[in-house]
Formats: sequence, C-alpha cells, structure tokens
Amino acid sequence: MTNANGHIVEGAISLIDRWAHLGARILTIEQIALSFMLYGRRVVEANDCLNHYYAVKRYHHAMYRAFFHEQGEGYRDDLPEASFAVPDRLPRNPLRDRLRLKWKFMRQGAVPRKAAKFYLLGKRANRCPYLETCKLLWWAVAVEELKRLEAADKSCKILAELWQEDTEFLSFIKNN
Repeated sequence: MTNANGHIVEGAISLIDRWAHLGARILTIEQIALSFMLYGRRVVEANDCLNHYYAVKRYHHAMYRAFFHEQGEGYRDDLPEASFAVPDRLPRNPLRDRLRLKWKFMRQGAVPRKAAKFYLLGKRANRCPYLETCKLLWWAVAVEELKRLEAADKSCKILAELWQEDTEFLSFIKNN
C-alpha cells in the first residue's frame, strides 16, 4: 500500500465503522473490510516487507516499551531512524542448536524441545538490549512447558542438563 492507495484504506475504515456493532462477533473485522476494498484489484504478495506478529505480540510489545522508555514518548525527527534498532523479527536459535535439540529430544516429545528452545532464546537474549527485555518472557514459556511435563508426570533429565549450571535460570524456576 502506498499513499496512492489511501482511498482503499479509508474505504476499509468506513466499512469497519459501519460494522463496528458486530465487532464482538467478527474477530477479523479489519482483514474482512480490507479484503472487501481490495476485491477485483491486483494484489502482489510482499512477504519480505510485512511481518505479522500477532502470535508473538507480547515480545514486540516488551521491546517497544523498552524503546519508548529509553527514547521518550515525544516525537523527534530522529525517532523513526532510532526505531530501526528494535528487531522486527524474533531471533531463532542457531541451526546447530535447533538440530541438536531435535536429535536430543527426538524420543522425548515436543514439550521438552519447546522448553529447551525458549530457555536458549532467553539465554542468548543479551545480544541486543531490546531482546533482553524478552528474556524473562521466554523463560516463563519454558517454565510453563516444564509445568506441563510435571502435570503429565513426565520427567526429563536431558532437559535439566541444559541449565544445571545456570544459576540465573534455576533461580527463575524457583521463583515461578
């Protein structure tokens, strides 16, 4: 979408306003309105330009809270440029670690592997001050997965080996 397409967005907003009373029942009202306005138009996919972050919004919200805490709420001409320091994608663990976890937890199931993945994301979060704000969120997911294992009466010694020397994470587990 460019400025030349402003009328399409305005039309979508108009539809949303007309349908707002249905909002509690239509959870995707914005997408539907925009789809109505784009009907019959040529649409070009732009996967490299857009990032749909709904599933990971709490991490993005944490990073932008930190950004505005650091930068302040008032607009300045250099603020858009400064915002480029905030990652627009969440990091992935290195391929080597992903393969190692897949191999190590092959017979353990998805829950221990997910716990390990989020533990490692938190462990490496210090690469960027904005990712550092996500560290405790990632570790909270790891702890939730550990609780799921405990609830199913499953232990995973292999998982505990990952953080047996990590006093910071062990303290986090104890307090959560």
